Amino acid sequence: MIKLILAIVFTGAAYLQISAQNNSLASLKKTASINWENFELETNSAETDWTFHADYENKVLYIDFESLGGKMSRLYLKNADEEVIILDDHLHDLPPNTIYELSLSKLEKGTYSVELHTYKTVIKEEIIIQ
Repeated sequence: MIKLILAIVFTGAAYLQISAQNNSLASLKKTASINWENFELETNSAETDWTFHADYENKVLYIDFESLGGKMSRLYLKNADEEVIILDDHLHDLPPNTIYELSLSKLEKGTYSVELHTYKTVIKEEIIIQ
């Protein structure tokens, strides 16, 4: 008799778990609405510049090397007094399609300049930490 009761309890528990999984999948399918047809158009839009993208909430600066022409050799992050805060001179090891992540978490409020050195030119971008 105990075996029968345990079998019924385990079968019921398994059914409830499967039912809950199916419900969560159904709700996921309803809420996940990505328009894949326009996704590429939005990211390639002339209005949206993804070269330097600051995510201030997570305190990260993303730099798209490919949109800047590919291979980079050095990166400098300088404060308003032109003091070098960060130097990365190992960029030549990275592929030309790199999305470089620069942490802004330890920076104080102020204006900074990012200098990216290619083998032919220097690209400068100003960022403001508030």
